[in-house]
Amino acid sequence: MNKKMNMQDSPMQPVTTFSEIFRYGFGGATLNIIYFVYASYVIFFWTDYALVPAAAAGVIYSLGRVFCAITDPIAGIISDRTNTRFGKYRPYLMVTTPVVVILFFLLFTNFEISATAKVALYSIIYIVFCINYELQTVTYEAQVPSMSSDLSKRNFVVMSRQVLGTGFGYSAMALVPIFLKAFGDDEKGWHITIGIFAAAAFLCMLLSLSGSKKHDLPMPRQDKKQEKGYLKEDLKKVLTTKPLLLLIASFGCVILAFEVISATNIYVFKYAVGNEAAFSVVSFATLPAAIAGAFLTPFLVAKFGKKQIFILAGIMSLIKPMIFLLFDPFDSMTVLIILYMIQQYF
Repeated sequence: MNKKMNMQDSPMQPVTTFSEIFRYGFGGATLNIIYFVYASYVIFFWTDYALVPAAAAGVIYSLGRVFCAITDPIAGIISDRTNTRFGKYRPYLMVTTPVVVILFFLLFTNFEISATAKVALYSIIYIVFCINYELQTVTYEAQVPSMSSDLSKRNFVVMSRQVLGTGFGYSAMALVPIFLKAFGDDEKGWHITIGIFAAAAFLCMLLSLSGSKKHDLPMPRQDKKQEKGYLKEDLKKVLTTKPLLLLIASFGCVILAFEVISATNIYVFKYAVGNEAAFSVVSFATLPAAIAGAFLTPFLVAKFGKKQIFILAGIMSLIKPMIFLLFDPFDSMTVLIILYMIQQYF
């Protein structure tokens, strides 16, 4: 595993090993364990266990995503300009990871307070969680160029992140109903379940940091005059670049659609299918399709181009919701698995 790769790194960069690429990919596991669990279950927990009104839960969730949209570009700009003896990006991961893990646990805690206070508290926790999670995500993914100057090797870095992230994320999502059945479908069971995933996410990020430690190096400092006012100038560039704004808007729509689907999946199986545990069966059955999609995406993009693959994925992702709207496939587990496989792959 520690064998050096044949492709050449820049003379200015340390040689990247397979072991480092593999370990770096566990950061994707951290992000996706947390993301897939909270995106799939946090609204469900709020409404069905913490008894938060559905409308209020939706508002809380939407507020968090708005703050994410605002802080995402700012986080990228600030982290790109950061320069410490611990590196450019790793210090952010060292700070945000424990914060995200703790807040992730608190999101699935039923506080014994009034309904109004509960909504306010969940709002604060979720907004702070989203801000830290976005900073964690941005700085983790920004490490890719520092892992290697060789473009071919970077593809392996991205693939490691995607495959491990997809595998761990979907597995965590599928295991939640199983763990709740084992530990108890109550507040204690949720605490144990979320505690397990929080600990796993934290350990995965520690492993990832060990893989990137040699490569996230301090950069030569710029002149202080050049650094002054960089945030304002960089934000101005972002806000005045029309193609970039369109890309951000389209990507935001994709993420929003994905999160709406993720948040409603458990409701579909509990109330439409009538079997909450079947969500685990379908999730595990479709996991190979999700991993295949993550593995094959770099090759498909290289062959057909990003735009064509993006359009194809968008069209294919409409199949499941359209069939849900026009037909009644909830009595057939086979049909559900096929529909979810299409969704997971694309």
